[in-house]
Amino acid sequence: MVIEKCLLNCEIDKLFIVTVDNASSNDVAIGYLRKKFNPRGGLVQNGKYLHMRCMAHIVNLIVVEGLKEMNKSVERVRGLLDMWNSTYLMLDTTQNFERAFERFEEQDTNFRDELERGEGWPSVDDWANLNSNVDSKVMAIKMKEKYDKYWGDIDKMNLLMFVAFILDPRQKLKYLEFALSEMYSSEKASEMMQKLKESLYELFDEYKPTLHSTCSQSSVPTHVSLDEPQQKMKRRMQTL
Repeated sequence: MVIEKCLLNCEIDKLFIVTVDNASSNDVAIGYLRKKFNPRGGLVQNGKYLHMRCMAHIVNLIVVEGLKEMNKSVERVRGLLDMWNSTYLMLDTTQNFERAFERFEEQDTNFRDELERGEGWPSVDDWANLNSNVDSKVMAIKMKEKYDKYWGDIDKMNLLMFVAFILDPRQKLKYLEFALSEMYSSEKASEMMQKLKESLYELFDEYKPTLHSTCSQSSVPTHVSLDEPQQKMKRRMQTL
C-alpha cells in the first residue's frame, strides 16, 4: 500500500496517531496500517489511539448540516455549501447588496435569464432566511444530530482528545473533571476520569524506557566549570 511505503521510506517505523477525515476509505486504510504495523511492535499502545477523526472536518459537517435548512436561499445567491466558511463570507457580503439584486432583476433581463437556469433569483423570503429568520430550532436539531453521530457517545471517542486537553497547562485534570461533570452524569464523568488517568499512566509507561535509555546515554558532563563573573554571582546568591 502506498501509505505504508511512504512511511517506511521516511524511516517512520512506529505510529502513534493518524488523523483522517470521515471517508469510509480511510477506515480501510487505518485497518491496513493496524494490521501491518502492530505485529512488529510499530504502534503505540497496540494502536489504541491510532485512528483520530479530524475535528475540523466534523465541525464542517455539523455546520453544513445546519445550512441545509436554508439550502435554496443560499444557492440563489450562489453559495458553496461544501465550504461553509466561504459561504459565510459570501453571505455576509451579499446582504449589503440586496437592493442591487432587486434593481438587476427589474432592469437587466440577462441577469434574470442567467439565474433562471439555476435556482432563480433571491426572493423576499430568501433574504429573510439569510438575515437569520430561518427556524433556528430546526437548524439546531439537525446540527445536534450530526454532532451526536460523531461525538455523542463519549465511549467511542478517541481518548487522546482529552489527553491533549489535560496536557494544556491552562486546563489540566481539574478543569476537565469539571467540564465532564457538566456534560454528563456524575457517574459517567467519574468513569471517564478514571479511564483518562489510566491512559496517562499507560502512555507514560510506554515512553519511560525510551526516555531512561536516552538519559543514561547522554554525554552531557556532570561538572561544568564557572568563569569568574558566574562565580561572583553564585557567591552573591549564596549570601542572600
